[in-house]
Amino acid sequence: MARKPITPLAERARKLVLLLVVVLVLIIGQVWLWRFVYDQTLAYRETRSRDQQVNEAKSRAAILTDNYARHKILLEQLSAVVPKERDTLQLIDRLEALAGQGDLAVQISDITEQFDEAEPAGDKEEKDEQALAARGVFPLLVRVTVRGPVIEIMQYIDGVEYLPELTRIKSFKITPMSGALDPGTFSADVDILFYLQRG
Repeated sequence: MARKPITPLAERARKLVLLLVVVLVLIIGQVWLWRFVYDQTLAYRETRSRDQQVNEAKSRAAILTDNYARHKILLEQLSAVVPKERDTLQLIDRLEALAGQGDLAVQISDITEQFDEAEPAGDKEEKDEQALAARGVFPLLVRVTVRGPVIEIMQYIDGVEYLPELTRIKSFKITPMSGALDPGTFSADVDILFYLQRG
């Protein structure tokens, strides 16, 4: 069998078909390659985003742990300044011990929570106290009657103001005691506010 000679026109047609097939393969390959690169880019971004989120979460956790450790000390200090409600007896004992340092007689006549939260607030001081109550801190009024020399009564009042707990002398009234053996003996009615935490 003899081969037929390839004519230049058939040779051109074959080259053209071959060229078309190569161009189609390249176009399809390019579309596939673009899609592959796009998918890989998205996967990389998601992985990087997840890694960043994990790193940010670890960083935030470390910051929160550090803040907790620093604030825990402050919370312990807060309990020293604003004691728990259950420590009321220790406060009373401190008031009595303070009077025992001088030549004073002390009598605790009343211990009450200072205000009723249901009452509308009038002045700024009452609003501040109600704001504290909303946070779990409330004022406790301790009414004390102290008898003795006026200088020691003033030292007692000064000592109350310098107790480690948050205190405020709401009012005091010093009057001479009639019928006392010593004419230098006075009586003082002192209203002391302690701030306590509920619980």
